[in-house]
Amino acid sequence: MGPKSDAQQRVRELFDAHFTISEIVERTALDMQTVVRLLNAPRLVKRRSGPPEPAEIQSPRLVGKVA
Repeated sequence: MGPKSDAQQRVRELFDAHFTISEIVERTALDMQTVVRLLNAPRLVKRRSGPPEPAEIQSPRLVGKVA
């Protein structure tokens, strides 16, 4: 992980906190084109090992009840 991933993480945190693009540019000292590129970059999701999760997870309140 280098400075690019740190910058991307910081930009993503500010964006998720509902800062505007202009505010993110001011706070990170990055140019607007870089901020937009970092926000549009695909996120890599780490997969956990183990069995795949079921498609639907039932609510604990509904388990065992018959309508």
